Amino acid sequence: MAKGGKLTASQRKFKTLYLEAIGKTGQRPNAAEILLRAGYSEKTAYHKAHIYLHHPLIGPDIEAALQEAERRARKKAIVTREELLEILSKQARGEEPTEIHVTIDPAKGKVVKHTVRKTEPIDKLCRMNGYYAAEKQDVTNRDASAVMTEEEL
Repeated sequence: MAKGGKLTASQRKFKTLYLEAIGKTGQRPNAAEILLRAGYSEKTAYHKAHIYLHHPLIGPDIEAALQEAERRARKKAIVTREELLEILSKQARGEEPTEIHVTIDPAKGKVVKHTVRKTEPIDKLCRMNGYYAAEKQDVTNRDASAVMTEEEL
């Protein structure tokens, strides 16, 4: 570490390259490979990799970047309500099929037809997220004069 608690130029380069690699892949890259790209010799790269990863001015930023990459990956994996509505809308307009017909020809020479409804996983996601929950409506009769008698029906 340089005097005054600052990183040296080579440490800054390692940190920058490492954080860029996390940003591109969303995963922890090989620190020794990053050091080799930063210009270190092979012997030095493998020796310094562990040291730099645990450096007090590098390690916390790396961990924060990894946590952010993990958060983004989780968020990306979750289907939003808007995405579900978009898929269902395309199916309703006939732009996307609602079923997939599969013909399987096993080694025995049998032909098996199987239909997969593409709406089943969407339906399951909607139920899991409570999108089908009915909105509560006031059904009490607040205006007694609006009640119809049997003769009026």
